[in-house]
Amino acid sequence: MTILARASLAVAVLLMVAVTPAGAETGTQTCERAVLRATATYWSCLFRARGDAALRAAPPDFRFCVERIWRRRSRLFKKYGTACPQNLWLGGTQRFVDQGDDTVLDQATGLEWEKKRALDGKANPADPRDGDNLYTWTATRGGKDSDGTAFTSFLVGLNKPECFAKHCDWRLPTYAELQTILVSTEPCSPKPCLDPIFGPTATGIYWSGEESVYHPVRAWYVFFIGGLKTTAPKDTRQHVRAVRRHQ
Repeated sequence: MTILARASLAVAVLLMVAVTPAGAETGTQTCERAVLRATATYWSCLFRARGDAALRAAPPDFRFCVERIWRRRSRLFKKYGTACPQNLWLGGTQRFVDQGDDTVLDQATGLEWEKKRALDGKANPADPRDGDNLYTWTATRGGKDSDGTAFTSFLVGLNKPECFAKHCDWRLPTYAELQTILVSTEPCSPKPCLDPIFGPTATGIYWSGEESVYHPVRAWYVFFIGGLKTTAPKDTRQHVRAVRRHQ
């Protein structure tokens, strides 16, 4: 069975679970059923985005999928409060695959992610994969350009020959791509709000590669401890995790 076939089967199972008669439901059961429905829709949306991108020979755009699932989950959590499961997983057990070369493949999005290491409280700028390292988006205080150490040191370090995991096209993820690997929306109960397969995750902000349209001196980030998603000044030092399209 192909990866997409298995994933489609997982979506079907989620849908079956979501429509199973529950009788007199508690608030927790009602919320969980609604979240499962939204999750199934989310997975289907990811696959459609990948399929549409393949027809265009372009990178997938997951923004619509991400925004819809977070809006739906936020409404449910607001309605049911503590009765709603806060750590309901957004995918099947085989969604993330450790490829044995310090990378993780997300079979839903087709993205390949860098695994971090050496989160011991001691930064090592010579090792771009050190989980303690911090990088800036821009090199100038109050600047707008993508000339900070996230680009000139981190990405250069991963992409210089022989290149990390034998690939030389590593980049910062888009804002939506970063959100696709969150376990849950904010507030996220598991800490960090990320599958352990991704390796050590620091208590801090992780840069995306997208700047704020309205405030170009700021860039979007995701905070994997609580699931917060917003912007920060580009000249601040934050964590990074690289990504690429899986071939």
